[in-house]
Amino acid sequence: MYRAFWPPVMDTDYGEDAIKDLCICFHLPFASIRDGYCDYKYGGGRQIMQKLKPLVHAISTMPCSTSECERGFSCMNIIMTDL
Repeated sequence: MYRAFWPPVMDTDYGEDAIKDLCICFHLPFASIRDGYCDYKYGGGRQIMQKLKPLVHAISTMPCSTSECERGFSCMNIIMTDL
């Protein structure tokens, strides 16, 4: 979503397939999210529109790595040993 990663020339439907896949994954309404994405894209990526915020919030819940889970298991193994 960051403008720095956008291609220099974009098709009108650039990114909509990815938006659709994410909406399916998170059970979000595609039509309104797509409208918010189009507004964001045509606005030059300066402001995240209200219609796009549910997808942004859903994506921010995804862990970028498993390190937090691994730390939890390590703590659990220290507390609960085989003995």
